[in-house]
Amino acid sequence: MSASITLPKEKWIVRGGRAKPLMEAYGLPFLIARVLAGRLESEDVTSFLDRDGELFDPSVMTDLPLAAELLKTHLDRGEKLFIIGDYDVDGMTSSSILYLGLKLLYPAGDIHVRIPERITDGYGFSVEIAREVVEEGCQIVMTCDNGIREFDTAAFLKAKGIPMVITDHHAIETTLENGDRIPEADAVVNPHRAEDPSPQKEICGAFVALQLIRYMVSRFKSEEADSVLMKQLMGYAALGTVCDVMPLTHENRKLVHQGLRALEKYPTEGIRAMIKTASIKHLDVYAAGFTIGPMINAGGRLGSQNHFFEAMITTSQPVATMLAGEMNALNKTRQYMTDQGIEEGLKQVEEHPDDKVVVLYLPELHESIAGLVAGKVREKTGKPVFVITRSQDGLKGSGRSIEAYSMFESMNRCPELFVKFGGHAMAAGFTLRCEEGHEAEAAEGMREALNRTCTLKDEDFIPIVYIDSTMDPSLMTLDLTKQLDKLGPFGVKNPRPLLAAKNQRLIGFSVFGRRMNAFRLTFECEHGVYQMISFDRDLMESFLEDAIGRADALRVLQGERLSRAIMADVLYQASVNDFNGEEMQLIVKHLRPSHG
Repeated sequence: MSASITLPKEKWIVRGGRAKPLMEAYGLPFLIARVLAGRLESEDVTSFLDRDGELFDPSVMTDLPLAAELLKTHLDRGEKLFIIGDYDVDGMTSSSILYLGLKLLYPAGDIHVRIPERITDGYGFSVEIAREVVEEGCQIVMTCDNGIREFDTAAFLKAKGIPMVITDHHAIETTLENGDRIPEADAVVNPHRAEDPSPQKEICGAFVALQLIRYMVSRFKSEEADSVLMKQLMGYAALGTVCDVMPLTHENRKLVHQGLRALEKYPTEGIRAMIKTASIKHLDVYAAGFTIGPMINAGGRLGSQNHFFEAMITTSQPVATMLAGEMNALNKTRQYMTDQGIEEGLKQVEEHPDDKVVVLYLPELHESIAGLVAGKVREKTGKPVFVITRSQDGLKGSGRSIEAYSMFESMNRCPELFVKFGGHAMAAGFTLRCEEGHEAEAAEGMREALNRTCTLKDEDFIPIVYIDSTMDPSLMTLDLTKQLDKLGPFGVKNPRPLLAAKNQRLIGFSVFGRRMNAFRLTFECEHGVYQMISFDRDLMESFLEDAIGRADALRVLQGERLSRAIMADVLYQASVNDFNGEEMQLIVKHLRPSHG
């Protein structure tokens, strides 16, 4: 049993809403109606249940028809187009959608993609990159997943007489006097524009790119479009949506539901190779977000995405297989480095247990995974976490926060600490000011300053867990679980339903799995015996310590039987496990000893 971090206590809240009207109106089982009643307004239910419907009309997006006409005009002339993307999954998929979609329209088009390098170029379309593509003969340029704040770059291109099309999805800089501040580009497609009537604003860059290609294909391609390619492009947009952590509601939910199914049925050679390399059985949201996505991201963290971009567009099976192998190897290295960073970070947390803001100095950690480590340590501590690394440009870092703590505001309270910083409430990036040879002192100064100016109260650290419904686990069935699955795809703002059961009698506990990190819990009730599983060792350790003490908990985790039954309150999720046929599995997500 490792030296553990005590999990923060939680506040459990059952969502409101009346199930009966939805049962009567839509013929839904009580549990399904209860979940929907707690999450949706009644007028949204019809739309929510229609996840196979058409995506919204791309022509309504501000400047999208203008962007399409500009691209057509210049590509008709045979001019050289550069697409400037980004090194994350959304940037890679949006770049792929634009490249493949435009190549469908212009097979001989002079179309090039440039992905900025994370370490040397940083994020976005810099003036330096613009200067490089101009020197390479660029005659028109477009961005995807970036560009909305590249004012200097737009001005540089305008002075050179080179048209610029921006497609982006990031927040737009605004002022009280003038509203949106938009770069001087020839067309700017971004759902966050004040005048844009898109039905969903929180869409990823790949979705914006897909809308542009959908419009251009329907408008400019006289013969029948390549339906398989369009399905693949929808799949890429779904992948970008999942990996950019967009809310899986409304249009995003339809896109992900339809797109991942299409990409699984009609994979590109690159996706086919990644699926095979990673031994993925089913391309669902989990596989997209936790397997395929990290493989693609690894190239941007530890390699060059200009090299790995070929994996996204190639039609060569050998090339795809080679690149997928390289990406998988890089991702395993990234996983090892992240695990090492988390382990070292948790040791530092124990050195300052009373800190409300965690500041970790991990000089040997690769700067590209600082945010990953910060996020994992935040999960384990329930506190905002900043991770500082040593790079060739000095001390750099990333932060991940909790709901009650705005990282950007906290850094604004002590701006003298930083060469530069940016971000928002939940995440931040920064370069720390320090003299050569005094890096550790600078990191310590940041830790002291952020904790000194911190306004968090004890209650701010209590996570709120929202419960969809109470449900006796012994009454759950495979059929009911399948109906719950139809409320997916699950993700941000549409999580898999969380069900509650109080005063459950736990009579058995066993550890299994190759790494001994999976747990089977056996409960007894008036209807008989049922089982649940868990993959959360920290949760199991914390629960057993609370229930039977640390010494007995250690023995149980090492394989001894429970010496007595434990009454427990459990929050769980039901899902279908199709690894070997179809069976229902109940997964413990939260667990605590019952107190009456």
